Amino acid sequence: MKEQDLAASICVLVVDDEEVVTSLVRDALEEDDLRVLTANNGDEALELAARHTIDLLITDIRMPGMTGNELAARLHERQPDMRVIFMTGYANLGSAKDAIQQGALDYILKPFELAEIRRAVRKAVDLIQEEQRTVSDEKLSELSSLAHQLFGAGDQRSLASSSLRFAMVQQQTAEGCIIYRPSPEADFTILSCSEDTWAEADLPTTCKYRQNVTIVHDAQRQPALVARIHEHPLFAGAECRECLNPSPGWVHDDTPMVLVPVTRRDVFYGVMLLRKASDTGGFKRAELELLAIVANQLASALENLQLLQESRQAYARLKEMQDATIELEKMATRGAMSAEIGHELNNFLGVVSGNLSLLSLYLKKGQYDRLPPLIEKINNTVERMTRFTDDLMDLSSISSEKEVVCFGQLLHDVVESLTPQKRFRGVEVILPSSLPDLPVEADPTRIRQLLYNLFNNAADATRGCATRRIEADLQVDRDAGTLTCTITDSGVGFEPEQLAKAFKEQFTTKEHGHGFGLVVCARIVENHGGSIDIDSAPGRGTRISVTLPLHQPVGQLQPA
Repeated sequence: MKEQDLAASICVLVVDDEEVVTSLVRDALEEDDLRVLTANNGDEALELAARHTIDLLITDIRMPGMTGNELAARLHERQPDMRVIFMTGYANLGSAKDAIQQGALDYILKPFELAEIRRAVRKAVDLIQEEQRTVSDEKLSELSSLAHQLFGAGDQRSLASSSLRFAMVQQQTAEGCIIYRPSPEADFTILSCSEDTWAEADLPTTCKYRQNVTIVHDAQRQPALVARIHEHPLFAGAECRECLNPSPGWVHDDTPMVLVPVTRRDVFYGVMLLRKASDTGGFKRAELELLAIVANQLASALENLQLLQESRQAYARLKEMQDATIELEKMATRGAMSAEIGHELNNFLGVVSGNLSLLSLYLKKGQYDRLPPLIEKINNTVERMTRFTDDLMDLSSISSEKEVVCFGQLLHDVVESLTPQKRFRGVEVILPSSLPDLPVEADPTRIRQLLYNLFNNAADATRGCATRRIEADLQVDRDAGTLTCTITDSGVGFEPEQLAKAFKEQFTTKEHGHGFGLVVCARIVENHGGSIDIDSAPGRGTRISVTLPLHQPVGQLQPA
């Protein structure tokens, strides 16, 4: 089996000075869907271990040059959770004691049957897979919190410091630094932390990392434990030693550290360095995978922030020219929309990326019952993103595919999905004590979008208010055959002149709003044969009422 096809499988390194032995063991183990590497001496084995994470070492004890015990000891310095099976044709009490000291899972005498080596390997693989599931639920929860924190940050330094602090806490180290840049064209900055003391310095303008660095090998994208910074290919060469002079002293000495590249697609955003505490053995594979996810989230957040800043800068330039011609005014409006839309889309992608990372970890842990909610969240986010772009870029395209749905259930589902979000922290959302089956003929996706916009606007309107409350109410007029949903907030309210423009294009009270939210709401309600009304006053909050026709006659409801 090709090595690239087995990238996610257990990696086994077989070392023996007799090539016939390594070939036999490799052929026997590849049938078990394992990734098998072979070496004929200790030096070859160390070279392979520098490029691959070794989960299981199978080595002869007596070899020319470096012995199997010496090889196991050196590899354990890099990866303390690596398991070992020793082979020997010269069994004695001393070699058995050495094997025990190296944590050997098995001690196989030559010559051996292939069935014997396969049994020993299967036992070791079962143990390794169990250990790889040791990333605790608490850490996964913390990782999810970090994702929300990153995508809410407003500047690159906050992104870098939050990610570095999280990585240091997870690895229980007091010293770390991050070399990062906010965009592919920007200069690199070194941000370091030592015992809660932060320092910042710029790399020299001659540093080769000022250019767009392309990662050549996939292995270079993964966290790696190195004894010296210049052992890693990213920092090889004399020019790198000069560039790193502003970094902390421990980066240059012989203290081992873990190096975590921060990359997204082919763009190199930087690297995190964590000093290994002297009283720890190294970093487990599960811990390195967690650091890789942190680095991926940081790169994604930097890209998101870069896009938002570029869009706002583009809009600002367009804004300066809006008085020239009507055409330039339209371009400025599109620039404003692009800034908000670009930010929203990258937030959607951040949610998808975070859930995919959690999904991958739950798969490795074998917690398959946790997968369906994550998959559902991903699908819902992609659907919302598609609808968002279709509707905002062309309002005339808002059409509906209607079916009979329960409005009360839609209202409940929307509130349940919104309240965990950051903008609803501290907001009391009140729903009717009971949500009866109120059938309407509607497009459930459009009605959800309508409710999302109204509740999000209400939450934003209460920001900074002493009381943050949103209350929804449902009223039915059987004679008129209508259902009215009223959403009332305790926010700042509208001035009379603002109220008169509420459903017109380019109206917004938000600093960076695009002004199309209520226009979309009005168009959705209109396409459903309903009406929308707004009542508001400064300091008294806002009440928006949406009236829709009930389904006639009332039949059995289809699932929304």
